[in-house]
Amino acid sequence: YIIRSIPKYYDERLNMQFETWMKHLNENDDVLVASKNKNHIDKFNLKYSTPTCPKDYDIGVCCSESNAIVKALKEYEFDWVFILDDNVYVYPDKVRSIINKYKDNYNVALGTSGCESNGVEGLCGGGGYAFSKQALQKIVGKDKNDVLKYESFLEEYKISCEKTKFHDITMGELATKNNIEIIDIPEFKPWGIDTDEKQLIIDNKIATLHYHGGGITKDKKNVKDKMYFLQSLFFKQ
Repeated sequence: YIIRSIPKYYDERLNMQFETWMKHLNENDDVLVASKNKNHIDKFNLKYSTPTCPKDYDIGVCCSESNAIVKALKEYEFDWVFILDDNVYVYPDKVRSIINKYKDNYNVALGTSGCESNGVEGLCGGGGYAFSKQALQKIVGKDKNDVLKYESFLEEYKISCEKTKFHDITMGELATKNNIEIIDIPEFKPWGIDTDEKQLIIDNKIATLHYHGGGITKDKKNVKDKMYFLQSLFFKQ
């Protein structure tokens, strides 16, 4: 998992992810936080990517995500990566089962298509998106000596983001440019769900919920209440 966050959200958003769904990761799962160096302090025994990035939201998030992808490819062993925000509730078993269906199809991205910015179509990233290691390597590209071109990837990502202003649309654009098929996964919910959709959780049809659940948790007072409420629904506590 690569989780987009920044230091000011560690103690609330990231902590509540750590205290809820992360407790259900298995021994083969790992977490890398895509953050920035300003005011960073290691927390919750997680791994962090902390490049120096612009302060603005759009280019800054693109910078932190692209650098985390590079760090993952350089330093970690993995087959697939799932990229998400720090205000998402995840049901790890469902995410794992979805990725398992495509585990041998390396030329796909799993997510939600349909978002657009400045004439560029890409992913709607709120519900998260998954790429195989091979797909990421294809996007990064290799030189004539079969060495991954990390610096040119970071520059290409930056140029695309300056145009789109959104990291998810940039990832979608780079996937399409490299002939990686984007497969829509209805269990990923970029906008959360409403109260009357609770049955989807009971029927095991939800893998992720953005905005700490969305409408289903609108009556909860704070992030902690929202996340523990979702935890109780998914794990019937």
